[in-house]
Parts: sequence; structure tokens; C-alpha cells
Amino acid sequence: MLGSYTPKSFDEDTIDSNEPEVGKFVRHPDLIEKAKVQKTKKDPFKKAKEHYEKLKLEKLQKQQELEKSKQEKAQKLQEYKKKKQERFKKLSKKTKKGQPVMTGRLELLLEKIQK
Repeated sequence: MLGSYTPKSFDEDTIDSNEPEVGKFVRHPDLIEKAKVQKTKKDPFKKAKEHYEKLKLEKLQKQQELEKSKQEKAQKLQEYKKKKQERFKKLSKKTKKGQPVMTGRLELLLEKIQK
């Protein structure tokens, strides 16, 4: 049993947990408040981690907005090209002799007037 003795400091608890708390030191109320304030402060690592998560979330939202605007832009461009192609087909129709077919042109004029 050599070396099994460990000296205890004066303020360590020597009584069992079943017995009432007799003989323990009482802390000053100001020290208790300071300890609470220190516990509520975030350590730098947690603070930095929260900041990183916040930036990551903002970056993700920004990326989603850009993707959405790209899709809207592509859809508008596709609609424009389709409309332009239909208009071109109506205007470029020709008869057997090479004369332009007027029905397509008249339809376009009618649409313009109705708008």
C-alpha cells in the first residue's frame, strides 16, 4: 500500500453526500454573481463557430437566390426565342411562285391591334 495516500486540500469535501452540508465554505454573494457572469460568456471557439455557421447560411441563401434568378432568366429567354421563331415562320411562308403568304402577316397585325 505504498504511495496510496493522496493529501487533500483544506477546502475539499470530506463528508459523504448523504450527510447534511456542514463545514463547507460559504461563498460571498458577489463572487457567486461573478461566477454566473463568467459561465454565460461564450468561449471564443463557440462564438467563432456560430459566426461561421451564420456566414455559411447566408452564403447558401445567396447561392439559392442566384440559382433562382438564373432559372427565371433562362425561362424568359426560352419564351422569347419561341415567340420569335413562331413570328419568323409566319412571316417567311411563301407561295409556290415565291410570293409571301399574307394570312400570317394579317394575323400578326390583328394580334398587335388587339393588344
